[in-house]
Amino acid sequence: MTQLAPIIMFVYSRPDLTQNTLNSLVQNKEAQNSDLFIFADGPKPTASDTQKDNINKVRTLIAQQKGFKSVTIKAAEKNMGLANSVIAGVTEVVNQYGKAIIVEDDVSLSLYFLKFMNEALQIYEHDGKVSGIGSWNYFFLPPENSDNFFLRHPDTIAWATFKRAWDKFNPDADFLINEIKKKGLTKAFNMENSIDLMKMLHRQKEGKVDSWAVRWTASVFLQNMLTLYPQRSLSRHEGHTEGTHFSSDEMSYDKSLELTQEPLNIKKNTAIETPEAVNAYIRFHKKHHSLLNKIMAKLKNLNLTFKMH
Repeated sequence: MTQLAPIIMFVYSRPDLTQNTLNSLVQNKEAQNSDLFIFADGPKPTASDTQKDNINKVRTLIAQQKGFKSVTIKAAEKNMGLANSVIAGVTEVVNQYGKAIIVEDDVSLSLYFLKFMNEALQIYEHDGKVSGIGSWNYFFLPPENSDNFFLRHPDTIAWATFKRAWDKFNPDADFLINEIKKKGLTKAFNMENSIDLMKMLHRQKEGKVDSWAVRWTASVFLQNMLTLYPQRSLSRHEGHTEGTHFSSDEMSYDKSLELTQEPLNIKKNTAIETPEAVNAYIRFHKKHHSLLNKIMAKLKNLNLTFKMH
């Protein structure tokens, strides 16, 4: 039997979400033969007693986790921040194993998540055009699509990658910005201006955000690499009401996303970006980020605030 890829999970201070992610992950039949590495970030210097209590709750529940081939916990004494934790954790594991499956602490996963990830990793292991495997398909759903597809933007909530691809990660936002501009690729990077990733890169450069994901996206984009996505979603983001990077209105579309209830077939296809998927992505984000939608979301939030008071 081919050795299964190790799983990396990043946790911090959200015990309920962490438990939900672990519950859905361990229900995958491949879990019992998979090594799980959990990186637990430490408390910030300004952490409140409640936050410290939640961090301790998370550490208690991960210490009790069973159902995997092995569970290795790496708990930081001080806060590293999500970006530094992910960069260090992924680097450590892929350097040892050559590949890895990575999950955040706030996702629900299909029963067939690990099956798809491992099969796709094996099929595309030596294809230098493929940067990784995604699972979160919220924008291109059947009947519009009947096969797995490729996209220039990687998944960053429940995904997989290879050492050969991760070695190309460049954490220097200034360099990434200059390269994208120099090559005249700003519009393509922003998916025909349907989503403003360049703005986020600039905010990263200015120290206003700390995002490993936008730097990873820019890194593989500049290498002209693609991510394989499933025809039906294998993951759903559950943390939009508690996360620090997204507002609830930005992620509201994910609440009703259905996970596939059956295994997905994978066949080796030439790694070429799927035009229909690109168009669906652009349409989805242009509609979602339209001025009218933003106004309606703000009115909804104002109404909710009024009711709460």
